[in-house]
Amino acid sequence: MLLALAFFTACNEGEPAFENPPEKKELKVATLPQTDSGVTTANFNGEILSEGETQIEKASFYYWVQGDMSTRTEVPIDLEADKVDGATGRYSVSLDNLQSFTDYSYIFAVTDESGRVDGEAISFSTLISSEVEEPAVSTGDAEGVYFGGADIKGTLLGDGNGSKLNVVIAFWKKGFPEGRRYQSVPEDEDGNLIFDEDNGFVVSLKGLSPGQAYVYQAVVQNELAIGEGEIKEFVTNTQIFVDATAPEGGNGSSWESALNSVKDAMSKAEAGVEIWVSAKGEFNESKIMLKKDVKLMGGFAGTEDSADQRDPDLKTVIDGTNPSATYSSLDTPILEMEAAAFDDVCEIERFVFKNGLNYLGGVMFKRQGSPSFTDCEFRNNSAKVGGAFFGYGDESRFVRCLFEGNFATGRAGAIGFSNGTKKSSTYYEECIFRDNNAPNYGVGQLAGDLVFRNCTFENNTASKWGLFHFYKTGCPQFQGNTVLIGDNLGDNSLHVRDQRNCGGSYPADWKVSN
Repeated sequence: MLLALAFFTACNEGEPAFENPPEKKELKVATLPQTDSGVTTANFNGEILSEGETQIEKASFYYWVQGDMSTRTEVPIDLEADKVDGATGRYSVSLDNLQSFTDYSYIFAVTDESGRVDGEAISFSTLISSEVEEPAVSTGDAEGVYFGGADIKGTLLGDGNGSKLNVVIAFWKKGFPEGRRYQSVPEDEDGNLIFDEDNGFVVSLKGLSPGQAYVYQAVVQNELAIGEGEIKEFVTNTQIFVDATAPEGGNGSSWESALNSVKDAMSKAEAGVEIWVSAKGEFNESKIMLKKDVKLMGGFAGTEDSADQRDPDLKTVIDGTNPSATYSSLDTPILEMEAAAFDDVCEIERFVFKNGLNYLGGVMFKRQGSPSFTDCEFRNNSAKVGGAFFGYGDESRFVRCLFEGNFATGRAGAIGFSNGTKKSSTYYEECIFRDNNAPNYGVGQLAGDLVFRNCTFENNTASKWGLFHFYKTGCPQFQGNTVLIGDNLGDNSLHVRDQRNCGGSYPADWKVSN
């Protein structure tokens, strides 16, 4: 082993040491910022940072109008004549044929035998010519302002000396200019902007939020320059106007432009909106989808500009007569509620709901949500259970409401409640229950915690349990009510099942008169 090592050492004496191979040269280039751009001129600049293994064959600048690569143009470089004095590897070319007031991009590109290497693209803009006549526009007033939009007027004062014209209304929520949006002046079938004989125009803004302040401005642009009108403001309404006698084509912005469908108005409403409904005529509608924080207000004469101006004796009538409704259908009540949570609230006031028919609740089948009815009447509605109203869970409120002549083929002539997935909590104040009828529970089937305060019950009839059936747990409270016993209350007037100890008796504080 020692002999072999000695032989190896001897054989390698005098051999040169191994060295790393030389680093391969690589062509590198850079696009430099342009200088001295004018109306139609600019200087393009580039630099060869390092050369490659092979000889440079050519160098060029390429430029194009931003967003339009079809305009890409090559500008060849003379590697000797276009050198920048005193700057090794730098080149510059001057152009004088560019378009004014235009955004451009350009690159510096160099080619050797290995291929072409491009620098990064750089952007620049040419200037507006002093000879350019700028377009001009005037911002007009906002008219036809309503809960979800407005019509904005303006006037084109001059189109400048450009050939391509675009006129828009820029608008944004007050205080949030970063949310700026644009709506163009409408065009005719030939693509021409629509102006009147005085160059006036109207732009309709839609999809706005109710009760919101907006800022807007007319803007005109051609390929050479931009003109801006003055900045103005408006506030969208929080009311949608509805009148059963209104002609088709209204947008709900006023009594004069009222919608003629409550269902249509509710479909357009957003949270915070009040739907004002005239008492003129009657509506024949069903499946009106109530929404969270939308207030449905009836009893208007159709001339008011304040809800306080209403005649307290006026009510709006909605007739739920529906030829397709049956006692086995669940989708034909007059009202439904679009609710994502049990405590979503919708207020309804000064309506008469009549002739509704559904399997559960002829006027309303409430799966969730918390409707609140004030000064409403429920007349001659019918269902399998809960002639006028049936609901699951959470709170429902009825203040100064009349339930009269409602009927159930099964049970609960006027109202029916079940806890469902959440315990019900229902409140009745100064309500009248009269002439409601069902085989079981002439007035209603109730569940959960509920309060009857200063209510009157008169001539509600049933074969069994004439007034109420309290279902499952809860704490009913009766305060200052009057019961006028009818001719047929069945075998008793009150039935309680699964009573929870609430610290008192149910009917003890009622005032009973025959």
